Amino acid sequence: MKMILYLTLLAAIVCGVFGDDDGLMIPHERTTIDDCKIRYYADISVGFSAPSLGHISMRLEHTHAAAIGWLNEKGKIEFGCGGSLILESFVLTAAHCMDNPNTLERPLVVRLGDRNLIHSKDSEYAQEIKIRDIIPHPKYNRATSHFDIALLVLDKPARRVFGVIPACLWLEDELLFSTLYAAGWGANGFDKKPTNYLVTAVLQPVTNEECIDKLKRQVPRMKLANGISDHQLCAAGIEMDTCKGDSGGPLYSKLNFANKLVPFLVGLTSYGGPCGFSQPGVYVRVSKFRDWIIETIRQFNPSVTASTIDSMSCAKRNLFLREADELTMFQQREPNSVQLLYPQQRLVPIVEAFWLSLMLL
Repeated sequence: MKMILYLTLLAAIVCGVFGDDDGLMIPHERTTIDDCKIRYYADISVGFSAPSLGHISMRLEHTHAAAIGWLNEKGKIEFGCGGSLILESFVLTAAHCMDNPNTLERPLVVRLGDRNLIHSKDSEYAQEIKIRDIIPHPKYNRATSHFDIALLVLDKPARRVFGVIPACLWLEDELLFSTLYAAGWGANGFDKKPTNYLVTAVLQPVTNEECIDKLKRQVPRMKLANGISDHQLCAAGIEMDTCKGDSGGPLYSKLNFANKLVPFLVGLTSYGGPCGFSQPGVYVRVSKFRDWIIETIRQFNPSVTASTIDSMSCAKRNLFLREADELTMFQQREPNSVQLLYPQQRLVPIVEAFWLSLMLL
């Protein structure tokens, strides 16, 4: 009995004291200590625990994630939005990041391959490249957040290394993923400052009806005046979501191809309610902008065609640089068809993709 009492007291101290001192607790009170052990994610490589809104990303986990930086009043780069490298010279992000009413300055640089924006410890693959051009979608509407997508053209191509690899685009409107991943350097809770560490949030798709019901009292009425459009999607997580500073960042899934994990970009972070309260976030549905992405890229690189961003073509590129998937098996079913498997650790159904027909079973 004494042992149980001691353990209970110890757990209460760990969950209570450390959370209050370090600001790592979830933003709402708990009445039980039963979930204490799952409220932190230890990352030995950086020496501290991540907040419950997500976990500190692992090395080489988000090789397509981009931090978008502005020049501040002190002449230093300040990062305020995220994006995704989709080809060596092109980054997808949210249009509202380029439409900040608080500043007339346009973003200056994109930083790739870096988990920690303020320390050099994890900067082995880091590349900082100037932005040459910014092309927001012509139909972007700030009030409704419709068509909230923009393409950044880099001043020079990113070097493909283990820490910097473009993502593929998920071009099917139907999502058969029960688990999605969001990444960003944003705040770790409501009214918090950016973390400067690249953080991962594990999310699940949310129906439009549920999304509207939960957000209608949390966001300006104009944004939901016409509901969730077909070029948007919603996702939410248990004690995890995207936050201030994550705008434009990737929402994606990883699929196994030839025993390598290939990231497929599903969405871009657009808007949501106060973060840290398990509210859904609204994301740009990338598949709806396939033609616009191709046409815009071709203005700067005419050699890019639809086949360039085709799922099969993209999955084959850079394969030698991709993260190996040791938790799944690769099976060759028949010529020109492969099986894509989710890692076992994600506890989601197997997804099979036959590349010839691009049909998912």
